Amino acid sequence: MFFNRENDDIANRIFILTRLKPSTKRIVVSQKNPYSNLVRYFFTKKTVRSKTMASSSLQANHGLSWVGIEGGIINGGVGGAEQIWVVNVNNEIFYKPHIAGNWLAIDGRLSYIAVGAGGHVYGVNSNDDIFYREWASNFEKKGTKWQQIDGKLVQLAVTSYGGVWGVNRQNNIYYRSGPSGHWEQIDGALKHIAVGANGDVWGVNAADEIFHREGSSNTNPKGNSWRKIDGKLKCIAVGGHGQVWGVNSADQIWFRLGVNGDWKQIEGALSFVTVAPNGLAFGCNNSGAIFFRQGSVNY
Repeated sequence: MFFNRENDDIANRIFILTRLKPSTKRIVVSQKNPYSNLVRYFFTKKTVRSKTMASSSLQANHGLSWVGIEGGIINGGVGGAEQIWVVNVNNEIFYKPHIAGNWLAIDGRLSYIAVGAGGHVYGVNSNDDIFYREWASNFEKKGTKWQQIDGKLVQLAVTSYGGVWGVNRQNNIYYRSGPSGHWEQIDGALKHIAVGANGDVWGVNAADEIFHREGSSNTNPKGNSWRKIDGKLKCIAVGGHGQVWGVNSADQIWFRLGVNGDWKQIEGALSFVTVAPNGLAFGCNNSGAIFFRQGSVNY
């Protein structure tokens, strides 16, 4: 069955995630918080940001360095209240209420999960079935239960108001205004799609070509037409202040500020990247190890 019983009591005491590489080794995170360096940064981010801005306004957007935390995932998302949802190689779902919180196991199995700026959560399973987390928001972060909605997708992105963009195995693009809405096919073909807190939509196609949805916004969520952008990426993510992050087929990391910016290569290697509405970049490498970008928060 799709759903597994949630056991928060066990998850609060011990959290186990499988690394992406096939292995008998498992990562164990105790209830004692292993994120001291990250927490120390998080609660002093105003100081870090002021120093960064003094050196470069661009650097204030792409941050200073990558900080690793415990766990192993294949993808995930960060909401507007800094809640984190992830899935691992076994399609198990985990949730963290904030960056310094503890991981909790969530019922269900998903192969891809996405979170909008308003805290709405959608996901797809290995059968391409689509699910919505009822009552999930920035106020009721964990929601209550999964509700299946019609359609088939392999990857999706969530708007600030609970709308959802998605692509299927044929690279067809779809948009839906919310769980009670209806799917509408959008022109073009993409394999990966992303939407920022302001409704700005980006995507990449099967040839890793990059596209921006001209006119897309929270007041015009479907936008008008696709505009090709220079560069090649396999995965793309959009923040709330014009930040665009992506990784290419060589797992190189790239950053730019909006359509009119220029791509800048960032040190490190990631297989997946996403961005919180406040600009905090988050991703994993091809071993499933998790990283946050120190200094990338922008308020």
